[in-house]
Amino acid sequence: MCSIYRNKNKEDKQINQESISKPSEKKIKFIISKFISTTIEFSDHFVEYKGKLMLGLINEEVKIYYKDIIGLSYHSIRNFVNYVFIGQNYQIDIWDTQHVIHLRFSSGRIDNQKKTELFHQIVYVVEQVIKPFLFVNLINQLKNTGQINIGPITITIDGIKKERFLRGPELLLWHNYERCIAQNGYMVIYKRDNKSNQSKLFETIPLSEMNAVILPEIFFYLKENQIRKGTTTVTPEKEKNIDIVYCSNCGNKTSVEAYFCRKCGYKLRNKP
Repeated sequence: MCSIYRNKNKEDKQINQESISKPSEKKIKFIISKFISTTIEFSDHFVEYKGKLMLGLINEEVKIYYKDIIGLSYHSIRNFVNYVFIGQNYQIDIWDTQHVIHLRFSSGRIDNQKKTELFHQIVYVVEQVIKPFLFVNLINQLKNTGQINIGPITITIDGIKKERFLRGPELLLWHNYERCIAQNGYMVIYKRDNKSNQSKLFETIPLSEMNAVILPEIFFYLKENQIRKGTTTVTPEKEKNIDIVYCSNCGNKTSVEAYFCRKCGYKLRNKP
């Protein structure tokens, strides 16, 4: 009896240890379409998409691990005919270095509320699960390469740079960056104008552009990081033993005594 009891205790102990060392994996599954068997499932370490191509003739299965994610986008488009709402299209894209998940579905006037709720539920999970990994990967990319390219802009440690037609590039320094919000299918970036001290448009980027949806988090982190470091626009240039300022319009280095930028002519300060 004692030996049987001891063996039973050992078995129970082994089962308990296995349950502790191998916890059950949490999964969240969304059924996009029962007709063509389209699903997307989020687990602890990866997202898996199962769908069909060529009108359901070809199966498509894509698995992307969160640690490898390099890109993300999601948005919806409302469709109208003669100003009458007829439905909505929903798009979610997830990239790694080798694979991409293209999730597409749509709604009509009758099932629009149900499909919109489904889209918002998927986006909520994406923001909670995938965005943190993507944020870390992009910040590491910035530290390793010195820049992040998203659509027409280039993000650096100093600020946001964009090319301009028939003019030189414009650099928006972090102390002049104001906010970045989603409006009508675009991520809109605003800057603080030094002359008028008012908010002005800097750039608009479609939400369909890869990683446009994570711009507010990236901008907030970099601006706050610059503030904590005490970065200012005036820095000593020790080699020439003079102070310089960075033009808030084009980012060009100019003498602190100058009234206008030598490159773009932007007014830096008022004459006494």
